[in-house]
Amino acid sequence: MRNYDSELRALPLFANLQPTTLQELLRVRRAHSATRNAIISTDALAQRLFVLLEGRMKMVRPNAAGEETLQQCMGKGDVFCPVAMLVTRPCCSYAQCLGACQYVSWPHRLLRRLLTQDGQLQSNLLSYLATQVEEERTKRCLTQCGNVHARVAAYLLSQSNGSGTDVREFQVDLRPLVLTAQELGIARETLSRTLARFERERILRSKRGVVELCAPEVLRAVADGERICFASACASLRQDA
Repeated sequence: MRNYDSELRALPLFANLQPTTLQELLRVRRAHSATRNAIISTDALAQRLFVLLEGRMKMVRPNAAGEETLQQCMGKGDVFCPVAMLVTRPCCSYAQCLGACQYVSWPHRLLRRLLTQDGQLQSNLLSYLATQVEEERTKRCLTQCGNVHARVAAYLLSQSNGSGTDVREFQVDLRPLVLTAQELGIARETLSRTLARFERERILRSKRGVVELCAPEVLRAVADGERICFASACASLRQDA
């Protein structure tokens, strides 16, 4: 199994730490390898901080009636239930692998001690938590949007890091579609039809659940609710190119 030291050094959570802090984190981290449907229990999340390095997982919260609610899908670099490390209230969710996954973990007691010793780690964690709050606010707004096209367009833009010329920055992994649809509060069939509509209009290309945004400007217009003709907008963009 790879040690993933270089990947850990590149995570925003561990950016610009004191050398002794980073060395201790790399030294004591526990590496995990899991297959599809493997679970990180609520007990484990209440005692250790997990960071996903490869693969995708979902966070699920069960209720007293035995029903389960999808909280979020997790991808590379995501941190699991960091609030449980900071407060006495335990994490009430569990994580489940959506395929083969690699992740690492540390005991909460170690990280609490390091937080008191390294102000940069405190700052990084606060920044991560603030980002999570903003992402949850965005998702909540999306689920309340009545226009399905605008909802899907805004979601694609929020999941894309596209700002440069690298085509990979404009790719969004929606797999599995059923979970992405749950995040958006729509049926899987509705999501599939919307993606197919966008693809026919050459706004995006989709292959096995991975979407490449071909016209982010048009998606932005759709997300903003502008009453434009998709085909006309795409033709205009092609002429400008």
